Amino acid sequence: MRKFFYLATLFVIGASVAGIYIYQKYRVAPGLRFAELALIADNNEERNFATALAPTVTPVIVVFAQSWCRDCDRELPRLRRLHQANFPQIPVIVLTDEDAVTLKMWRARLNLPFIYYRTKKSFEELGVHAYPTTYILDASLHAVYSKVGNVEWQRAGVKEALNEKN
Repeated sequence: MRKFFYLATLFVIGASVAGIYIYQKYRVAPGLRFAELALIADNNEERNFATALAPTVTPVIVVFAQSWCRDCDRELPRLRRLHQANFPQIPVIVLTDEDAVTLKMWRARLNLPFIYYRTKKSFEELGVHAYPTTYILDASLHAVYSKVGNVEWQRAGVKEALNEKN
């Protein structure tokens, strides 16, 4: 009986640790206010997201990514191919909290035609804990879609978010 109790306790602890890990890895940052998000441009000029993006009537794709993230290195070229073929009019913004030198080297390595910014706050401070984390924002910069990991761009909900006008 005592052995069963120890095994059950070990199972509960293991399941709890696994649950916390999965929650941290796959949760989407709650309540990000994109319009107010502080960004740093290539020239080290600070601006908020709303002013960095010209007024738009189309959705915007925002990807939180890191240079060391292998999933990001797979998702961003995949996004470029789908972007060019299916929704070239929609801007893609890639955000990182890494330093300017790392971003410059990463951009050169990937050679993708996206708009890149560094965030003033760390991703940890913003509540972004897993990469890539992708948002589709409407023209008012409100999230209409969010996903941690690879996005299935051909799914109905994603296509609807990409076609949404405001």
